[in-house]
Amino acid sequence: MKINLKAIYRITVDEFLDENLARYLLAPLKRKRSSDINDLNSWGREESILFANHELVNEFSKKNYETWTGFLNDFNVDEKQRIEWGKLKEGQVYIIGRYTVAKKGAKVMITAGAPPWDKERRNRLHRFDLVPEVKTRINTLYNTALLGRKKDE
Repeated sequence: MKINLKAIYRITVDEFLDENLARYLLAPLKRKRSSDINDLNSWGREESILFANHELVNEFSKKNYETWTGFLNDFNVDEKQRIEWGKLKEGQVYIIGRYTVAKKGAKVMITAGAPPWDKERRNRLHRFDLVPEVKTRINTLYNTALLGRKKDE
C-alpha cells in the first residue's frame, strides 16, 4: 500500500498475529472538506497493512511490513500523542493526519487541515470510538467476510 503522508487515515487495529506483529486496516478520508467521522461513506476503501512492534524488519521483508514507530516518525506525530505498542488493542480506531474535529449535534465532524494553534503543523494521532451502529455494521461485514455468514446465524 502506498501511504500518502499528507492524507488523513482511519486506522483500525484489526488483529494481533503475535505479540510483535499486527494487521491494521487503513482507510483514507475522501476529499471532502468536512465529513462525519462515523459515516463509512466519508472514508475510502480499507487496505490491510502489517505492522511490527520494533525494528524486526530486515531488507528482505521491508516491502511486507512497516514498523509502528517508523510509521509514526514518517507522519511526524508529536511524541506526546504517540501510542505505545503495548497499549494498542484489537478493535481500537485512530485517526492520523492534519485535522480538526468538531461536534455538530449527534455528528462528529472531521475537517482536513492543521488546527490554527498548531504552529509546527504536526500530524495528530487520536483514538476515536465508533458509534454503536457503525461498529455493528463493521462487525457484520467482517463476520460475513470471515465466516461467510453473520455471527448470529
